[in-house]
Amino acid sequence: RVFQFAGSASWAGQAGDGGPATEAQLRQPTALALSPTGVLYFSDNSGTRIRRVGLDGRVEAVMGAPVPGDPGLCAVAESAPLRRVDALLVWDRTLLFSDGLRIQQIALLQGASSGQPPAVPSDGVVHAGSFEQKIGPGVLFSIFGERLAAGEMAAPGAPWPNYLGSTAACLDGYPVPLFYTNTGQLNGQAHYSIRTGQTGYLRVFTAAGVSPPVPVNLTPTSPGVFQYGDARAIAVNPDGRVNGPNAPASPGQVVVVYLSGTGALDRAVPTGEVAPATPLSRPRTAVAATINGQPALMYYLGLTPGFIGLAQANVEIPNLPSGDYDLVFTIGGVSSKPVKISIR
Repeated sequence: RVFQFAGSASWAGQAGDGGPATEAQLRQPTALALSPTGVLYFSDNSGTRIRRVGLDGRVEAVMGAPVPGDPGLCAVAESAPLRRVDALLVWDRTLLFSDGLRIQQIALLQGASSGQPPAVPSDGVVHAGSFEQKIGPGVLFSIFGERLAAGEMAAPGAPWPNYLGSTAACLDGYPVPLFYTNTGQLNGQAHYSIRTGQTGYLRVFTAAGVSPPVPVNLTPTSPGVFQYGDARAIAVNPDGRVNGPNAPASPGQVVVVYLSGTGALDRAVPTGEVAPATPLSRPRTAVAATINGQPALMYYLGLTPGFIGLAQANVEIPNLPSGDYDLVFTIGGVSSKPVKISIR
């Protein structure tokens, strides 16, 4: 016997997403692909849309737009245009499809489920060190919000993946390599190719949906020092102790201060990958440091070898009386938020 699986016999169209597949309108469905979990994917509307029929018998839009075109990098699949899909294949967690002269893919995130999509507030995208709302190329940053991930996960190693479990994020059209997720926080690295001097937009993708776009201030550089306690710099003294009131540095000593947000590099390092020891990578723009407003000699400011997105500055302590002083870095004309360093 032949059973009706999807589509209405009354007329052609594109309506019916979210409802029973047997009542949905289709127009010239062509390619089919069945996932290992039993979800059927098919191209529709003469190949300009991809839809699926879930285990509950309901049809959903996966990808496509009213007008044919090319999907942009990190485009939201439900509204990304297609030209003509004539072949589909589900492989691992990826839906492969041919679109014109190319083969493209959609990541099918694990644990697809119903539920509320992720949410990120307007002030939820911040520098991982300074917590300022300015993001530059290659900076380590945090995303705060609700329903951002199914639970706590960490990247198993380098390079960092573009998704952890069922969570992914995109900033200014580029995927964000992630190294940590929990339900309320994501940590990752901004792509070195983001456009600066303008507002970019961030989205978080989970199995339950996509967050509304959040505007983000994109700057050419975004120096910010990692800190602890009452805005104290994470700086290591020559004896290996972390600088602080009980472990001050002396004038003439060189401390290593950790920061992020150098911007473009003289020797490029791929986003999400470890910085090599040879050659070292430094900012392309001018750098400076001050302690208590007094210029401080720097022997090096650049990426920390063996780490991703982390930078360090090797700074000589100027001749100042004992006390706690403001430390500020300037990269490409952009200054970091002041942090405290102890001198004795």
